Amino acid sequence: MPFRVPLHLYRNRHSTFYFRFIVPKHLQTTAGKREVRFSLQTEQRRDAIITALPLIANLPRLVSELQHMADNNENAPPDYFQLWKLQMLKNAGLRSEE
Repeated sequence: MPFRVPLHLYRNRHSTFYFRFIVPKHLQTTAGKREVRFSLQTEQRRDAIITALPLIANLPRLVSELQHMADNNENAPPDYFQLWKLQMLKNAGLRSEE
């Protein structure tokens, strides 16, 4: 049975896979962004899926943290999403360079 590419993955015109998450409208002010995008630094579909799975699995936690910030009238620091990505990949035992 073929494995479908998760909805949060897309390829750019150079065939590199990216992770993409649309920030819920009510949290966009807190996040300072409408969407979050990261290069997964691979052209291989399988590697992209493996790298993206811990990010996808932790999206509910990310939204919860953003909601907590919004409730406390705080804004996410500029490097918040990059640090989140690195932590999720580190926790999953995947590469975390960048």
